[in-house]
Amino acid sequence: MYKKFIYLLLFFTSIIHFFSGRIDAKDSQWMPIGHEGGRINSLAIDPTSPQTICAGTENGGVFKSTDGGNIWYAVNTGLTSRNVKALAIDPVSTQTIYDAAYPGVFKTTDGGNNWSPVNTGLTYSFVNALVVDPTDPNTVYAATAGGGIFKTMDAGSNWHVINTGLIGYQVLYVETITLDHSSPQTLYAGTFGAGVFKTTNGGSNWTDVSTGLSSGGKAVYAITVDPTNPQVVYAGTADGVFKTMTGGTSWTISLEKKSGSYRLDVEALAIDPMSTQIIYAGTRFDGTFKTTDAGSTWVAVNSGLTNTEIQSLAINPVSPQTVYVGTSEGVSKTINGAANWFAIIKGLTAIEVYSLAIDPVSPQTLYIGTNGQGIFKSNDGGSSWTTVNTGLFATQVTALAVDPNFPETVFAGVIVFRIFKTTNGGDSWTSVLGVNSSITSLIIDPTSSNVIYAGTYANKIWKSTDGGQSWSILYSGLTTQWVNALAIDQTAPQTVYAGTDQGIFKTTNGGDSWVSINTGLPTNVLVNAFAIDPTSSQTVYAGTKQRGSSKHQMEAQIG
Repeated sequence: MYKKFIYLLLFFTSIIHFFSGRIDAKDSQWMPIGHEGGRINSLAIDPTSPQTICAGTENGGVFKSTDGGNIWYAVNTGLTSRNVKALAIDPVSTQTIYDAAYPGVFKTTDGGNNWSPVNTGLTYSFVNALVVDPTDPNTVYAATAGGGIFKTMDAGSNWHVINTGLIGYQVLYVETITLDHSSPQTLYAGTFGAGVFKTTNGGSNWTDVSTGLSSGGKAVYAITVDPTNPQVVYAGTADGVFKTMTGGTSWTISLEKKSGSYRLDVEALAIDPMSTQIIYAGTRFDGTFKTTDAGSTWVAVNSGLTNTEIQSLAINPVSPQTVYVGTSEGVSKTINGAANWFAIIKGLTAIEVYSLAIDPVSPQTLYIGTNGQGIFKSNDGGSSWTTVNTGLFATQVTALAVDPNFPETVFAGVIVFRIFKTTNGGDSWTSVLGVNSSITSLIIDPTSSNVIYAGTYANKIWKSTDGGQSWSILYSGLTTQWVNALAIDQTAPQTVYAGTDQGIFKTTNGGDSWVSINTGLPTNVLVNAFAIDPTSSQTVYAGTKQRGSSKHQMEAQIG
């Protein structure tokens, strides 16, 4: 039997950044069609030019706007990590910006055009937060997830640890750090579960100042200091907002969780610099809250917000009625003190796409599975997108398959060991399989919609013959647990190919037994993708990640 394998390096990569594109046959160029938005972990406003904003995203790197968020563009040259946890702008030389990424810290001195790593001495590279000393911008502090706090006094060239007084894992897991702008030797650090710590000597030693914080209040995600009265400090925690009027010696609850609620995770805080009685609090699940009386009372201010999972907040220092929130789906803005919000995501394509599926009956209908935002659906070929996540309690979607016979039925595989099914085009999902492995691939028998195959990261191949109600594992002849890709012969659907970390396996009896078909392939080649010629099913193309050299490599890049 004639088989033809073409090796493609990075063909159909397992992760496609910035959503998908489609190619115009006329000029063979890709044009973006992806949903704009993305998880915004950090927002930073240029204090000298407040129309200039930088957004640090979960998987898309850094985006920048110079017109108050109307249009965004990526500024990632030199960034080897696109997972941005925090940003900090030098208040004196605002072209200098620091980026806390996973892993390490990056720095730009030209407003983001070029970045370089600045990690010498930073022995723990998972950085959660950064703060720059406003009186000596060469001094920067970095809060890390497990390594405590680091300090540089030469603008990032060298770092040293400053953990005196910080003992224990929960203490060394520092979520946030901020300083008193009137006395920048005074800093506050919020920890994962040990409360708030304070230094008055630039980090030479730290003291626990958590009296009054509840148990959940000791998980501290955000801290802000009143610029007009630095004894007043607010802490955003898992139990809401706490306030101290004595520089941290005692805390009282200011914004607490609703009765019956498990928690109120306050991820971000911002004080109006011109009227410090006004404070905004961004929460993980309940949107944004505002107080106009220094925390005595709070009201929810979510009108116009399409997503209430708030990751970050920033206030225009010149026009504080203008506030920005970063959510799990992009950036929203208010120009009237949060009376209403509107999305500003043009050009902000920071969502990471793991999977893509097209409705074979109505090809204008597309589904994309993302890293952290669940599933999006388009009915117009990608011109517009909507989230379709009802019932989908896991949002890292690594595989999608549309039933070719009943296209309202779609299967979705996720990282957290489950397969979901919808029978109404994504309006609602139900879990149909729990398996001890991430789902890497899904295919449906074109002649029998009840037959579905699922490839897994560490638990071989699973098969259902009743539309997903029950599943069985297929392993006869498979010598590996790791299955990256599956392809089914449309003309002979008992024939299925499996791409693994040990090359390619094939079954001709619906998975009852498998044989290796690796003649001509490098040893233990990692196969990530397949395509079967629809006019000649004996011709199969395999996309591989080569180990070593190959005589037949071709790069396919989605722009």
